[in-house]
Amino acid sequence: MSVKVTTWVFDHSQSRNGDRVVLLVLADHADDERWECWPSQGRMARKANMAPRSVKRCIDNLVRLGEVKILTHGSGQVSSRY
Repeated sequence: MSVKVTTWVFDHSQSRNGDRVVLLVLADHADDERWECWPSQGRMARKANMAPRSVKRCIDNLVRLGEVKILTHGSGQVSSRY
C-alpha cells in the first residue's frame, strides 16, 4: 500500500464515485517508488464491491482523465500493469 499515492488521490484527483473507488484500489496496490501496480480486475472488483465490467469502465474513465496509464495490457491469466 502506498500512502503517497493514496494521499495524491485524495488531494489531486478529479475522479468521482466509482472511478474514485477504483483509483483508491489501485493506490492501495501501488508501490511508493514507481507508483505502479498490477492487481487483477477480479481483485479490484472484490475490493471495490463492483462487477468486473464496472471496474473496466472505471479504468477506461480514469485513462481518459489522464489519472491512470495502462503500461502493459494483460492477457489470459496475466494482469495489466498500471
